[in-house]
Amino acid sequence: SGRVVRMVVSVFGAVVMLVVALSAPPLAGATAAPVSTTVVSPAPAQESGVVATSATAVALGESHTCAIVAGGQVRCWGDNTVGALGNGGTVALSSTPVGAIGVSGATAIAAGSAHTCVIVAGGQVRCWGSNFFGQLGTGTTIDSTTPVAVPGLSGAVSIAAGIGHTCVVLSSGQARCWGANGSGQLGSDSGGLSLLTPTPVPGLTGASQIAAGGGGHTCVILSASGQVRCWGFNLFGQLGNGTTVSSFAPVGVVGVSGAGSIAAGSNHTCVTLSASGQVRCWGGNFTGQLGDGSTASASTPVAVPGLSGVSRLGAGEGHTCATLVGGTGRCWGSNGDGQLGNGSTSQSTVPVTVTGLAGATRVAAGGDTTCYVVAAGKVQCVGQSDNGQVGTGAALNSLVIQRPLPGLTGATAVELGDVHSCVIVASGQVRCWGDNAAGQLGNGTTADSSTPVGAIGVSGATAIATGGFHTCVIVAGGQVRCWGGNFTGQLGDGSTASASTPVAVPGLSGVSRLGAGEGHTCATLVGGTGRCWGSNGDGQLGNGSTSQSTVPVTVTGLAGATRVAAGGDSTCAVAAAGVVSCWGDNASGQSGFPGFTTVVSQVVGI
Repeated sequence: SGRVVRMVVSVFGAVVMLVVALSAPPLAGATAAPVSTTVVSPAPAQESGVVATSATAVALGESHTCAIVAGGQVRCWGDNTVGALGNGGTVALSSTPVGAIGVSGATAIAAGSAHTCVIVAGGQVRCWGSNFFGQLGTGTTIDSTTPVAVPGLSGAVSIAAGIGHTCVVLSSGQARCWGANGSGQLGSDSGGLSLLTPTPVPGLTGASQIAAGGGGHTCVILSASGQVRCWGFNLFGQLGNGTTVSSFAPVGVVGVSGAGSIAAGSNHTCVTLSASGQVRCWGGNFTGQLGDGSTASASTPVAVPGLSGVSRLGAGEGHTCATLVGGTGRCWGSNGDGQLGNGSTSQSTVPVTVTGLAGATRVAAGGDTTCYVVAAGKVQCVGQSDNGQVGTGAALNSLVIQRPLPGLTGATAVELGDVHSCVIVASGQVRCWGDNAAGQLGNGTTADSSTPVGAIGVSGATAIATGGFHTCVIVAGGQVRCWGGNFTGQLGDGSTASASTPVAVPGLSGVSRLGAGEGHTCATLVGGTGRCWGSNGDGQLGNGSTSQSTVPVTVTGLAGATRVAAGGDSTCAVAAAGVVSCWGDNASGQSGFPGFTTVVSQVVGI
């Protein structure tokens, strides 16, 4: 048996959760439903996704997400307080994927509440993140922000992680577990002691897949029969043996054989049946996560009605999701953060269709978030994203899988303003959508639109820029057309009257690039000079003053400019030899030099 660390725990896990909340802040309140991933070649990908590319597997912890990508490398996003992203702990949170240092050749991945583990070449295991219970398997309780090897372990073929424990199935069919054991989730009676190194699960042979629940239970599928064995916390019947008595040793799940895949949630378990693709679930059902149309918990498996052809399962804290053979998805259970992906936040006790999902080959769920691997190995996520775990670059919940906009094809450029978006499409026409209070969609109205509408009279557009509430494009001859809010003259037409259709910027031609800030617009000309117009309270027009201008003014001292960008009340340009010069607001150092300037100043070191 492995080395141990003494903890105050109870067999039923209640005190374990209290210790987590009081003594291990990164795991506070966590009831993660991490993912087990077996070594199975992914089904052919079929359609596009949004977060990562070339992914073959994805796993979710309580507040972080990780995927295996090309070359078996690992990229993670979300909460990184204790190093669960594996990138050396350089940031506390990342809403976009970062690389786990030194990992390659990964074949399977699992995420606990705040730790991550992978199987690499030779069936060896690497883990990183929280190690409060010894769940990294290194023989210590020291957290690690980079992947570390689990000593003496090889031949692993399947891996799973719970709130504070990790388990693997070996090629021999035996299982090894380590970490927290207050509820018997390691499959052996250690007297409530955590085990800091891999320890065999006594009496278990022939296992092929493994899953670990966040509440403190573990389950395996036996390869020969497809029967299921579970152990650990059982207050809600999640062991499936017809009782609510926790067990330190594996017990048989009543009436299940021919299981093809398995997922364990916080306090529930589900399997697919290989022959039919039907689903059986058991355990806690407070939010309908068993999918049988009720909220009554079950200590023996119940059928999920009307569901067949299921290929994969994922289980979160209180929800369950499935991918079907055709690549679509169904989810059921809790939905307060939109984790079911059907565009609502209402829970469902029966399966609902995941809106816009197609070509899905894998699914993973953790906490209140769900992710799918789709075509070309891309990853799409939905649900809770308070720590960026949806991976879209913003800590905002998502109620639906983000899909391509209907009816919009042939786009060559896209720009986003504060609350509106625009693209250039075929023939240089422009289509915009979003907020239109100032006419920034250019369709002659001030009515908002959630679908793209055409900007009137624009064709031949070659470049576009969107400001806070205005839009500008370059058209034939390098002329400029602008529309939307004009409160500070940002349309450049000599007035401060807003326009819901495009207006010409008089006297301006030969424009090569555009940039739009909150209330100003700037352009670079073919000869490398610059012109700006609009608000100028922080000198963002670059003409040496702070007076706004409703017509273009020359940017003093700018030469050789090839690109321009504007944001807020600042402006920057790229000139010869890649030199960057900026001007305007510098309250947070965004202009790249000390102090404040109304004229062009070179960025230090670039």
